[in-house]
Amino acid sequence: MPKSFRKVALKYPVLIRNVNNLSDARYCAGMGVKIIGFNFSPDHAASIEEAVYQGIRGWITGVEIAVKTANLLDYKSLEPDYVLTEEEYSVNHGEIDLPVIYAFDINNVPEILPPKGSYLLVYTSNIEDKLKLHDNFIGHICKDFKVFLGFGFDENNIHEVHATFEPYGFALEGGHEIAPGLKTFEDLANILEVIEID
Repeated sequence: MPKSFRKVALKYPVLIRNVNNLSDARYCAGMGVKIIGFNFSPDHAASIEEAVYQGIRGWITGVEIAVKTANLLDYKSLEPDYVLTEEEYSVNHGEIDLPVIYAFDINNVPEILPPKGSYLLVYTSNIEDKLKLHDNFIGHICKDFKVFLGFGFDENNIHEVHATFEPYGFALEGGHEIAPGLKTFEDLANILEVIEID
């Protein structure tokens, strides 16, 4: 069962993206998540309004913030620690004065990747996808980039996956509240609790 809100530490850096409610944000901050990601793209199912975002930020501490905006350069008023984008790398991204996390679907790898050492978030839109179908590519990019791996693991194999590929960390999804203030944390808790440092 999920633990009460208390600050713990995790063995691996974890990014929770598409958070859009206070329950997720507080739980993730208390569980030692490194980065909480908010999506401001209006056409996304987990899109969040700036007023809600600012309210959530007032309740959480000790966690870094990543934002994904419709226009890549619209992040400044949100005062994040990272910019999250699914745009292909461009030299024009040098205008961004924060670290950029480049996200992409493993089945739609960009032709141009950012410089080595950059942050990547690799996910899949195919629920049937398995890491073994992409192990050569995943192994390669984990050597050259700070990869948040967003698929192919669960609470039963996350340590094995980390030992095999050595990603920088793991990416998980936030979710909608059942009702304001009412939230089931089972999906997040099952994984976060097995990587908690005793």
